[in-house]
Amino acid sequence: MKNQSLRQHMVKLMSFYKKLYVIIGYNAFAFFQEKGIFFVKILNLGLDLPKEKQPKLSKEDEVERLQFQLYYYILSRIEIENKTILDISCGLGGGCYYINRYLSPLQVTGLDLIGLNIRLAKQYYTDTTINFVQGDACDFSLPSESFDIVVNLESSHSYIDFKSFVKNTYEVLKPGGYFTFGDIRINNQVENTMAIFKDCGFEVILKEDITQSVISSLDKDENRKLEMLKGFWNGKTLFKSFSFLKGSRNYNTLKSGKWTFFHVLLRKEIN
Repeated sequence: MKNQSLRQHMVKLMSFYKKLYVIIGYNAFAFFQEKGIFFVKILNLGLDLPKEKQPKLSKEDEVERLQFQLYYYILSRIEIENKTILDISCGLGGGCYYINRYLSPLQVTGLDLIGLNIRLAKQYYTDTTINFVQGDACDFSLPSESFDIVVNLESSHSYIDFKSFVKNTYEVLKPGGYFTFGDIRINNQVENTMAIFKDCGFEVILKEDITQSVISSLDKDENRKLEMLKGFWNGKTLFKSFSFLKGSRNYNTLKSGKWTFFHVLLRKEIN
């Protein structure tokens, strides 16, 4: 009993430090972005696609094509037009921008824990109808059954209470609504993640491993990231692992096969 209590305490402590690390890291990134040290529209590892399967983008968005392609891909099997979309952990709002500009939704809402991210997103997209709100993915308050589609990309690995996040997502989806999810997991945690989806009531429509296409994206995007950090004080060290640059612990672990980047498409049951 004492050992179990100790384990629970350690899990809570580790979760607290994980969330603190995320808050500090993303606040730092947003701070440097606000100061103009670098500028990005969208934060994710990207996805490499064959030319014939690539989406059309405006000239101004080509520089971050790989990142926009990841959003395009995880949404490509769902009808988006005239639907209400919630992007949980939307970061600087680039994914919301992509959906709103290219996929003709009815309404897009972006939710993020980092207040500075939300403030910057509101500044960047003042000429759109995108609604940005601050909130914790594991404990947010939005009207029940109010969204047709929920998107969550490359952030859930840092959540303190993943099951609460999945329950909240299920609650805000309309019956028959879709939840499209993409993230990294240690290989032996993938099935546990899938079990949580099912326990919360979701029907699994699709599950696929896209690790190799993500690694290919990282390789192709390496020079752009290095150029962006060029001359920035300690930039390569500070953001090397964060950006999955070659030689970083994160890049090496993903490349070694110890981590899986997988995409899951889920549906809420129709009452």
